[in-house]
Amino acid sequence: MPLNWRSPHTLFMSYIGNLLVHTGYPRHRHPLGHVIFELRDTARYALVGAVARSRAEMFNTVTKEHYGLGTLFTTFNGKLETSEDNFHQLIDRYPKGDLAYIKFLLNEETFLHLWRYLDEYRERGYDTMYNGHNKPREGKGAGCSALAISFLELGGLLDSTTLLQWRVTINIQDKLIGGPEGDHKNISILPMAFTQRWADTAKQAYHRLSYYEPTYIYNWINTAWQYPDSSMSYGIGQRGKAKGIIIDRRDLPTPNGGIWLTPGK
Repeated sequence: MPLNWRSPHTLFMSYIGNLLVHTGYPRHRHPLGHVIFELRDTARYALVGAVARSRAEMFNTVTKEHYGLGTLFTTFNGKLETSEDNFHQLIDRYPKGDLAYIKFLLNEETFLHLWRYLDEYRERGYDTMYNGHNKPREGKGAGCSALAISFLELGGLLDSTTLLQWRVTINIQDKLIGGPEGDHKNISILPMAFTQRWADTAKQAYHRLSYYEPTYIYNWINTAWQYPDSSMSYGIGQRGKAKGIIIDRRDLPTPNGGIWLTPGK
């Protein structure tokens, strides 16, 4: 079910609902949604998704360590799931349409640029840092969506206006943020669960969270599939009941500049 970002209360309740709902995918449940990306040419293949090594570690920061919404900024032990793990997730979901996809056709130079990024990301150990500030090209952690979208950004594969439609941005009151991001304050579950508004930025101290939301991406793809946008040139595809769009970027020059960004820029 989609997360409800209208307030801390609705976010908390929709997340708990996702933990409890029966999904039909007991091995691979994703209460926050999930994004997987694939790189493939004739000689190389990767099917990758960033996940936390332990979902209990994330849950415990709220229930036992009292981070409150500081958990949204916390770096957890992470890993990149293998192609085999992700392949079975896709095969399970194609028949029901419980996923959507975009396929980009790339020229060789752009493909190698993205492949080099994946290699260096692992070599630097960034694959072990899940969530955090969701800035993978700065080495500041990444959830599944932030990591996947960083490949689109690096390759210049979609314009910023489109990517902006996939983001949710909220201002979280500092009084709800504990843990390392919140000066190690202890935040009980109750104020987080019953606060009905995000921060009034004119009156309250706050932290801004900007996050690529898997549900927004899923809905965008399905809408683009059903109602083609004449301003974009793309084809449509389908795997089982899963809808997809196909974008040809082979004529697009590979962007200049390095892979890694200076923190804060």
